Amino acid sequence: MTDVEERLRAALHAKADTIEPSREAWEKAIASGRSGSRRLPFLAIPVLAAVTVAAVIAVSMVVAPEQPRRPAATPFATPGARLGQYYFVKERRLTENNGKEEEKKNAYRWVPVSPGATYYGVPRPDGKLMLMQRPAIVTDPEYDVRTWPSDPTQMLARASRLAAKAIASGRTNDEPVDDQALSILEGIAADPVTSPERVAAVFQAMTMVPGQRVSRNVKDPIGRPSIRLSKKNSLRGSYHTFFSPDARTYHGHEATYVDGPKNSWNVRSWRVIVDVKVVDRPGQFPEGEEAPAVITQPPRINRG
Repeated sequence: MTDVEERLRAALHAKADTIEPSREAWEKAIASGRSGSRRLPFLAIPVLAAVTVAAVIAVSMVVAPEQPRRPAATPFATPGARLGQYYFVKERRLTENNGKEEEKKNAYRWVPVSPGATYYGVPRPDGKLMLMQRPAIVTDPEYDVRTWPSDPTQMLARASRLAAKAIASGRTNDEPVDDQALSILEGIAADPVTSPERVAAVFQAMTMVPGQRVSRNVKDPIGRPSIRLSKKNSLRGSYHTFFSPDARTYHGHEATYVDGPKNSWNVRSWRVIVDVKVVDRPGQFPEGEEAPAVITQPPRINRG
């Protein structure tokens, strides 16, 4: 280990559990990356191709997750998944307004092991589940997790480019590029096709965004031990993303914001993944899971 690494490690252990990466180091990384990368319109975060060695060591040591103590509970840890099958993903969601629970429900999706359409289970008022298909053709191929790099800096560069592209096309709200990029990265982590190693890389990429704070030894909204990323949002609140303590499993997110007449609503919402199993077809529930009646709705045709 070099003297630089020794000094950085000593500084890391001297800090508290809550850490905020240095904006100065981030800006230096951007400046060094511009000289060797092609400029992209509206792109706030270029590819970090020429980051100095000291900056890379500092970032990687500050955000290094704990070493795994047990196999991560991820889809790729589920043996026997075959092409043609689907990952059944069960989520739990809650929305509160001024401390009063407004909505609490389970949500379901079926994600194909091989490239294809994802299906969503939408609860109906009568208790039945409407199975709706999202055609794969409507998704930009660059969002496909199978095409993403495994290097965190390259992940962040792609997410930032896609965010800038979406903002320029008018398809998004007024959130800044950084926040849009974080949302894209979270979607990669939440996809059951993403391997544990790539989830850990997504975690690393998310920590590189200015303003992110890393908190260890916390609980997610349903009480599971977690590591948390936090950032202020544009709605006078905060956005929290939860991973397992080894950062190899995505748990979910929680958001707070102010809304309503005269900003009188203090809203809190969260969504967590509670189960992932392998099934044979969309709409199928794994053994032991209580299954509501499922109604299939024909897919809508995207005419561009």
